[in-house]
Amino acid sequence: MARVNIDILVINKLKWSGMEEFNSDDHFIYYCGQESHRRNGVAIIVNKRVQNAVLGCNLKNDRMISVCFQGKPFNITVIQVYALTSNAEEAEVERVYEDLQDLLELTPRKNVLFIIEDWNAKVGSQEIPGVIGKFGLGVQNEAGQRLIEFCQ
Repeated sequence: MARVNIDILVINKLKWSGMEEFNSDDHFIYYCGQESHRRNGVAIIVNKRVQNAVLGCNLKNDRMISVCFQGKPFNITVIQVYALTSNAEEAEVERVYEDLQDLLELTPRKNVLFIIEDWNAKVGSQEIPGVIGKFGLGVQNEAGQRLIEFCQ
């Protein structure tokens, strides 16, 4: 991270078990993984300088984690999501969106919000003000439609 000047790094497919926060050399690591299996897993890693700005974290589950940073003029919340593939069961997909909604409800509205993930979604090229800009690509798929609905 130091070599390429990265202050905050998000990771998915971590494959660590449990949930923990710990120091490692010049970094602080927040991670969530499954208790019994080494699959899925998400983490947010910050360097020591940025660690001083951390206001709190939410270790949600093996697919979702958030960290809030003190910022000026607004605080910043980073949510890392390990989304499901397009062949996932509908109930699993619904649970991911419900968990994300739970994290959003814990995030103060005035915070700058970054939700980071590859949603396996194609939102299409139609602009939707406040949701999709004019540079969307491809033909919208089901995951894209669901993401648009969630963002609205």
